[in-house]
Amino acid sequence: MAVAVDATSSASSAGAASLTFAHTCSGSDRLLVVGVSTEDAGVTGITYAGAALTSVGSRNATFANMQMWRKIAPATGANNIVVTLPASTAVVAGGCSFTGVDQTTPLGTFASATGATS
Repeated sequence: MAVAVDATSSASSAGAASLTFAHTCSGSDRLLVVGVSTEDAGVTGITYAGAALTSVGSRNATFANMQMWRKIAPATGANNIVVTLPASTAVVAGGCSFTGVDQTTPLGTFASATGATS
């Protein structure tokens, strides 16, 4: 089975200590990846359908930080992604679910970079 995008979702807030948004997973051999960017606070946890996601990696920069989280075999159906933050801050998050993913080793090594545009 080939890997395919199942669904995408996103949400943002100018200032919140948590962010909740709906996402629907379907199909078999599923993987949910959630990316979060905050102005000045890290993520303390993310759940989908009440089940905790696992941190994949993060990158902190001068005025923002980014984290990626994953859930192997997330629940099917319409459920909420809940991002919990340590303090109220600007936050944007997006979820993307996939089907046909290896359930033992779904991701490679996390890599990140920063840079400037001219």
